[in-house]
Amino acid sequence: VNWQPDADTLPNKFKSRPGVTHWRVADWKPDDDDDDDDSRVTWYETYQSALDDNMSHAQASLWPSSSWSKKMTTNLRKCTRLWPQDMDSGGFFLTLLRRKK
Repeated sequence: VNWQPDADTLPNKFKSRPGVTHWRVADWKPDDDDDDDDSRVTWYETYQSALDDNMSHAQASLWPSSSWSKKMTTNLRKCTRLWPQDMDSGGFFLTLLRRKK
């Protein structure tokens, strides 16, 4: 089996996006200025920044590790990401393989 590197070989009806190796994590905190149920969203780039800001449920596993990111960058280039909102479907990672004769 050979991996097919070109996303151009996907049928035109597939809308796709590249995979991600880095992301931010959101935390919802109550807004101290009001008595209502409004809240504000704070985004954290790293686990350490979340700890420094006292994010109560911060877990290191919510962020990609630097060693994981380096390894996955190479492998995710072999995949394409299908988002549910792009085609009113489920979300998938897809790679194309061609059988050798």
